[in-house]
Amino acid sequence: GWLDLSGLTTVEGLKLPKHVGGGLDLRGLTTAEGLEFPEHMGGWLDLEGLTTPEGLKLPERVGGDLDLKGLTTAEGLEFPEYVGGWLDLRGLTTSRGLKLPERVGGDIYFWSLSKSEYDRLSHGPVRMDGKVRFEPLVDEDEMTRIRLSSATAGGRFRL
Repeated sequence: GWLDLSGLTTVEGLKLPKHVGGGLDLRGLTTAEGLEFPEHMGGWLDLEGLTTPEGLKLPERVGGDLDLKGLTTAEGLEFPEYVGGWLDLRGLTTSRGLKLPERVGGDIYFWSLSKSEYDRLSHGPVRMDGKVRFEPLVDEDEMTRIRLSSATAGGRFRL
């Protein structure tokens, strides 16, 4: 199942379990300073509320989607080596300091980044099963419905 902590706005006093087998929803956080993730996450990770990567130390592996749509820069951020689903970086306005994961299982969303800015990257993922997208395929509400239907199919745990 997945762990719904979307209502949290601060990491103060938060201690995550050593293993999260499903998704982890932390979309309400505006800072990740001091947050320790499990090394490996079995499902998706939602951190869409973050606007800066400052203090963010991502797990080495995210088995599902990684949502960082609130970031405007990725400078100083170390991505997991593996992201099993899509990677949402639609808020990035610059590719400066961006070093993508070695493996991305789905699409990468760069809706605020120009193709020419993306082309300045030294390298993309070594292996990517999806495509780099510079514009939306579906509206945001539809994307949320798809995500929630897949998450609830496996059950969920809500705090």
